[in-house]
Amino acid sequence: AALTDDNTCLDGFAGPSMNGNIKAAIKNRVVNVTQVTSNALALVNRFASSH
Repeated sequence: AALTDDNTCLDGFAGPSMNGNIKAAIKNRVVNVTQVTSNALALVNRFASSH
């Protein structure tokens, strides 16, 4: 879910205990992980297609 839609991943962080700063920090990390995961999958796919 995090790779296909980072907003879906963040749905679990809704509520009064999650203020804007905390949610923004978590979102930044989720976006970063999404990008790194996408890059890793692209490398694996490229390797798999050439071997």
